[in-house]
Amino acid sequence: ILYMQTNAASLKVKRLKNRADVEVTASDSKGNPLGGPVRSGQATIHAANSTVADKSIRLLKAHYGFVFRIFNFFLKLFRRQLVYLEITLDPA
Repeated sequence: ILYMQTNAASLKVKRLKNRADVEVTASDSKGNPLGGPVRSGQATIHAANSTVADKSIRLLKAHYGFVFRIFNFFLKLFRRQLVYLEITLDPA
């Protein structure tokens, strides 16, 4: 299972509302594929007050530490509405 935090107004969220199937692969910071294996799965969108959001925030804080806290500060400063994506990958 993969977890993501994203802007509620992003195009990926709009697309996922219409079609929940996704493909995931390794990419650089700009989203360009790095040429690894592609995995299929299903994504679900969760609100900022859900248990998935709590788990996502906890995992992001553990992985990115201080950088995540700075990033979140600016998101709140500019009042971005966030949603959390839970991506369940299909068995390999």
